[in-house]
Amino acid sequence: MNGRRRWGLVAAMTGLLVIGSGVAGASATVAPITREGVFRIEGPNRYATAVEVSRAIAQPPQEVVYVASGTNYPDALAAGPAAARAKAPLLLVAPNAVSPEVIAELKRLEPSEIRIVGGPNAVSEDVAATLKEATGAEITRIAGDDRYETATLLGEGVTDPERIWVVSGESFADALAAGAAAAHDHSMIVLTRRDALPEVSAHKLVELAPAQVAVAGGNAAIAEATFQLVQDAAPGAQVSRVEGTDRYATAAAVAKTVWPRGSAVLFFASGVTYADALSGTPAAALSDAPILLTRADRHPAATIDARLALGSGTRITLGGASASFMESTAPEPIVGPAPEPTQSTPPGPSPTDDVNCSSFATQTEAQGWWESHGYSPGNDPHGLDGNGDGEVCESLPG
Repeated sequence: MNGRRRWGLVAAMTGLLVIGSGVAGASATVAPITREGVFRIEGPNRYATAVEVSRAIAQPPQEVVYVASGTNYPDALAAGPAAARAKAPLLLVAPNAVSPEVIAELKRLEPSEIRIVGGPNAVSEDVAATLKEATGAEITRIAGDDRYETATLLGEGVTDPERIWVVSGESFADALAAGAAAAHDHSMIVLTRRDALPEVSAHKLVELAPAQVAVAGGNAAIAEATFQLVQDAAPGAQVSRVEGTDRYATAAAVAKTVWPRGSAVLFFASGVTYADALSGTPAAALSDAPILLTRADRHPAATIDARLALGSGTRITLGGASASFMESTAPEPIVGPAPEPTQSTPPGPSPTDDVNCSSFATQTEAQGWWESHGYSPGNDPHGLDGNGDGEVCESLPG
């Protein structure tokens, strides 16, 4: 039985009716952030930051809440636009545990339904049981055979889209800003491999026949031959790349493409780690705002250029100071080319060294080093993520 059939059966058994925007009889209790100016939304970790974002936009009772893995980005990447269409917050959990902050937020929200994104390897059945026990909500799971099929299932309810976004399912760098863009388009994200367009992704493009397809990222993320396969799957569409010289410039290019007349509100998130940008997508969607990427010590030149072009009066930074720079806390950096940061990444070995888990003292140190170098389950040259769940060196303490 394929993933689409599995989702259909789960929907039927729980009484969930998926229509229009993907919500049954939506009476959403979410609203844009009304605070103005330059400020930060943060928690002590990615799970708590997602909670703080939820608290900023959602009030009880909440009809639907989305939950995805905080240690493996592809499911949360595709879940962001789906949550935005459902006017629901997106919370993050570990594969086998739920943080107390998330439990408290779910109890506050009083959801009627919790939609878990990804299979049991991403969010375990024990976690599902914990969520059920804590809230009494109906628990549904949106999961395909892999991340590519899961992304297509998250597009249920998208009809006659003007534009679909195609992003890498193997690395998150160029895809981080695409969630807010897809939410703006009331559309979805389709995942691809660098060197091949998965069959299920191609079928989704054929099925929806969009007028436009935006491929986020350059050849390093999505090869030219794969770009051609996207064109073949959507022959009637205008297919174009939206790319920059790096992840920051690509995010800036996405913002300029989708918000050519500017935006009153602008979000910033780390370009080194992915969690804050993904959980912030529903909040950005409510304000029809883009997400630009930043470093911990300064805004890159491309980010500054895009921020000035957008003319946003309200600028919201997602995540703490160790992850994301906020311009009000330090002098404006000089516009122009800047070297890669030397202080914003966690200490550790050079990526050119022979690195293994014994190179680190704790799992937290290993995870921070791995993410700071842009590695992911599909890009793990040192083999630190043995089971491909996005959490490295799990045998280490901490």
